[in-house]
Parts: sequence; structure tokens; C-alpha cells
Amino acid sequence: LNSGSLWLKHILINLQEVVLGTKICFLFLAIPLAIVARVYDFGSPWIFASSLLGLAPLAERISFLTEQIAYYTGPAVGGLLNATCGNATELIIAILALHKGKISVLKYSLLGSILSNLLLVLGSSLFCGGLANLSKEQKFDRNQTDVNVLLLLLGVLCHALPFFSQSPTDATETIST
Repeated sequence: LNSGSLWLKHILINLQEVVLGTKICFLFLAIPLAIVARVYDFGSPWIFASSLLGLAPLAERISFLTEQIAYYTGPAVGGLLNATCGNATELIIAILALHKGKISVLKYSLLGSILSNLLLVLGSSLFCGGLANLSKEQKFDRNQTDVNVLLLLLGVLCHALPFFSQSPTDATETIST
């Protein structure tokens, strides 16, 4: 075999690992299903559900690729890539909502992202730490506890501010329509 065909074989093997190297790769089938649902007008719930299922393996593969790049480039570049690409799905949804003029979808999507990251990550880590230390007292870093409390307070404020920013006319318009 010549070097060109070896290079192509190597590329195809790596591409196969990237696309099929996950247990949820079967959900990639939901992407063409979402396109078909949109073209043949199956209705919004079907389009949304199939699009959501198609996003799951894409988000997982983005995470995999950023981890692979971080392995070869170091922790600084890896951390930057994880922070940038880790929220790519949310960024795409936010850009599309902004493009369509759906500001409330954008606001609540960002709010949901903030709250889920704060509450889910903290709650999961506390729960798993409690399970790992069932027979002994769990120790906490005082500084980290203060940071988490301030982040939760910020999350509560972010949750409350959209309700305070609505004018009374906005509230009556939503009730009357």
C-alpha cells in the first residue's frame, strides 16, 4: 500500500472512533429524523424531541474531543477549550433564540444553565462525598464553602431578577393572550 492509502485508512479509523466511540452513538440517528420531521411537518413536539436526542451524542463527542486536545496541549489550553466548547450546545441555542427574537427563551435558557450547573454539580458532589464517607465525618474546605454559598446566592438573585424586571403591562399582556 502506498502512503496515501495508509493516511486515508488512519483518518477513517480515527473518524470511526470519534463518531462511533460512544455508547450513545445510536442517538445520531435522531439528527436525520429531526430533519425529516421538520421537512414533513410532523409537529413541534416531534421536531423538538428528535433534535434533543440528536444533541446528546454531539455534546458528548465535543467533550471527548476537547479532552483529547487537552491531553496533547496541556491543562491550560484544555481548560480554556472545556470552558469554551463545553457549553457549545447552550451557545447554539442562545444564538438561534436571539436570531429569532425570542429573548425570554434566551434569558431562561441562560438562567437554567446557571442554576443547573450550580445546584446539580454542588448537590451531586456533596451527595457522592456523603456516600463515600458514610462511616466518618465529612470535612469541608471553609473557603470553598464560602465560594459555593456566594454562587448559590448569585443563582437565586439571577432567578429572581427576571421576575422583578417585568413591567405590570407585560404581566397583563401574558394573562390576556
